Amino acid sequence: MDFVEFDLAWKQLAPRGVIEAAETPTVFRVALEEGSSVIDIAAKDHPRATSLPSDIKRMSRARMAEFVEAIAHKLHLREVLVFPVGKWNQVFDAVSEPMAKHEQWAAIDGSASVELNRRDPILFEQGDHHVLRALVQCVLDAGSEPSHGIGIATTGASLVMEVLPPGELTIYCGTSALAQQLLELMSHLKPDA
Repeated sequence: MDFVEFDLAWKQLAPRGVIEAAETPTVFRVALEEGSSVIDIAAKDHPRATSLPSDIKRMSRARMAEFVEAIAHKLHLREVLVFPVGKWNQVFDAVSEPMAKHEQWAAIDGSASVELNRRDPILFEQGDHHVLRALVQCVLDAGSEPSHGIGIATTGASLVMEVLPPGELTIYCGTSALAQQLLELMSHLKPDA
């Protein structure tokens, strides 16, 4: 795991259809080009769980983190890039305590002083998927505002995921076949953790 220069990462993602869905001084959101298939998942304890549309899938927060890791494994993703929705200092403030037990994360945390006010993504390689899962879990459990969220993209597939603290996981799939594959993968997860 290491930080990658934003422009270099973006040059690799743009051909996959990754776009900036929103960028302001306080928020950076990633998505796929219009026409992509979208899977929306909300945590069972989402603050608006009772009023959310019925087509939004429901899942426990622990299963959401497990699902992100399962996607990375299923698609054999060699490189996963994680962007902060806010700035890294906001994400690190929210997750640093629960993530401190992960040695690889501690190394990133220790070298992050230059990156804290930037949006350079962290590159997770195949051996780091368990740390990605832990990060997703911490964002869902310890994050309290949208700026604590993360965007996840990969050079290995037309796929973007966004994880937000209220208990939201949005998955953008470049093809309907990929979306179907992920829905099938999701059906194999036990609904509760």
